[in-house]
Amino acid sequence: DEGGRSTQISITALGAAAGAMLPNVNRWRAQVGLEPFSEEELAQESKKVDMNGVEGNYVRLIGPQQAILGVIAMHDGKAWFVKLQGDHDLAVKLQDQFETFVHSIKF
Repeated sequence: DEGGRSTQISITALGAAAGAMLPNVNRWRAQVGLEPFSEEELAQESKKVDMNGVEGNYVRLIGPQQAILGVIAMHDGKAWFVKLQGDHDLAVKLQDQFETFVHSIKF
C-alpha cells in the first residue's frame, strides 16, 4: 500500500486445461478496462521469461486505472498463474521487483 494505492501478488495453480493464454489474458484485460487481444496481438505483446528452467509467458496489461503484470507457466501438469494486480501507477513502479520475483520462483 502506497498513499492509498495498492497492489497484490497472487500465485495460483490450476489444471493444465486452464492454462490457455488468450482466454486468460483477455479475461485479465477486461479486469483492467482494456479491449481483448487477438492471437497476433498476444504474440507481439507477450514475452518469454525463465523461472529457474520453467518457461513462462509474461504480459503487462496497463489499463486506465488498474494494471496486471501476469505470467502463465505450465509445469508438472498444472497451469501456474503469477499476477501482480492493482493501481496502474504503482504496478508500473513495481515492475522490476515483480520480474525479479518471477525469476526467483522454483517449482
